[in-house]
Amino acid sequence: MRRINLFKKILLSGFWMLLLSTISYAQTVTINQTPGSTTGNGPMGSSTYHISEHIFLQTETGIPTGIPIPIEFVNFYINLPATAFPNTFNNVSIYVRTVTGSVFAASSTYTGTAGYTLLYSGSMTFNAAGFGGVSVTPGTFTYANTAGTNLAFLIIRNNSSGNPGHNFYSSTGNSTNTATTNLTCRRYNSTLAPVVGSSVLSGTGFRTAIQFGKILNNDVSVNQVYTLGKMPIEYGAPTTIQAHVTNTGVGAVTNVPVTLNIT
Repeated sequence: MRRINLFKKILLSGFWMLLLSTISYAQTVTINQTPGSTTGNGPMGSSTYHISEHIFLQTETGIPTGIPIPIEFVNFYINLPATAFPNTFNNVSIYVRTVTGSVFAASSTYTGTAGYTLLYSGSMTFNAAGFGGVSVTPGTFTYANTAGTNLAFLIIRNNSSGNPGHNFYSSTGNSTNTATTNLTCRRYNSTLAPVVGSSVLSGTGFRTAIQFGKILNNDVSVNQVYTLGKMPIEYGAPTTIQAHVTNTGVGAVTNVPVTLNIT
């Protein structure tokens, strides 16, 4: 009899150590490691024609290694400081692709848009400081977000006139503002139209700050559940079950019902 009671006590104490957990991540990625650092070179440039190419590492998405949660693109935002608004850029094309590389050479030849997926083409208007940009048609591109794959963005602006006098926030990543190696951005800024195979993109440390992914108005989910994994009938009642519920959407929600099923 003593052996049975001792076994029950050990078994019961083991049950209390169990934690049931479900993990959810907002599908909005913000890469802005150097807030406050600005550049006039930015993703839009200042001359008649401008091309900028940027690499963002999978490790910068904020998703832990080993948890490949796909990220669907429904927006593309870049970050502006306080300036004269509205600020409009015409004839802008934004492309994205998955790459295995993590840096650019100090200078390289423009290879065009081959291999890229077009996210957006048209005008971009910014009406306030902070992150702003454009919507992307759902289903256009989804990043698998697996280890060893990074994201490359190609931003092309051609509005037949210069755009001087504006700044954008930078996110230098694995480079520094004065670095000549390990560059995660390269650009072309000229009065001459770029030519595939001959125009040269120069490496720079001023990679743009960026925000992308999916932002839902309401995105309520159970983040964690704290309870016993199993409960012995004689000693398991009553017990308290707790749940951590979060809303990663942009809209406030109240009086949300949460249902618990016990099997």
